[in-house]
Amino acid sequence: MDYSKLLSQPQHKPKRYSEIEAQLLLLVEQGRFEEALNYLPLAVIDNDPRLVAMKACVLLRTGRPFQALHEIKNYELQGADLPQLLYLKGEALFQLKDYASAKHQFESALKFGSTPTIQRWIQKCEIHLSVGTPEAEHRIFKFDPPQDEQSNPPQIVPQPHHDFFQSNTHVTMVLYIKNMQENDMKVEFHTKSLDIEILNTSPPTRIHIELMKEIDPSNSTYSIKPLNVEFKMLKKTKGMWNSFEVRQF
Repeated sequence: MDYSKLLSQPQHKPKRYSEIEAQLLLLVEQGRFEEALNYLPLAVIDNDPRLVAMKACVLLRTGRPFQALHEIKNYELQGADLPQLLYLKGEALFQLKDYASAKHQFESALKFGSTPTIQRWIQKCEIHLSVGTPEAEHRIFKFDPPQDEQSNPPQIVPQPHHDFFQSNTHVTMVLYIKNMQENDMKVEFHTKSLDIEILNTSPPTRIHIELMKEIDPSNSTYSIKPLNVEFKMLKKTKGMWNSFEVRQF
């Protein structure tokens, strides 16, 4: 996708951008999303449509689809219906594997005009939605594993991807794992860490997150949703964190 075109010709009268915001827009137009990510906390987005689209682009291109979706939904609450944001919302939902909702967003963007890119995204959604049906059989490459692997398949349990976002009082971690039930997991909040055990895998999947700052475990909760699990943790001290977790290497 050509993001320079996506961010050009805003439908609202643009405000006068600060040096930080102008630099952000330039980095996005040049495809330098990792660099742009460092500038986001310094920018005043202020519901400007071009900057909202820019922020969503940066979050999507740096692997943060949930946060991108959160930003777009906040803007939509004001009645905005921009083709750029419909497209970006569709891409965020696709990354979150909600293919039906993603397809709906891309189809909604068509009312502003059809492009080959949007048509390809719709086709990708349809392919994912049709997997497992007879119509999709010819699109799926299949192979038979060696005989010893058929009788003793290797047990590989990938770690689910996660994202963070925050307010002044809470930090929330989103774990991208679908169709969980309450008895499928154990969760323990600690002063400066979070332990999760997913019980419906063999062997159980254990996830340990070392937090950058302290939380209040007794006032931290989690909620299970169809596409993910959200862990909402009360910060011990109010304020924005520069980073969320201590990476283990």
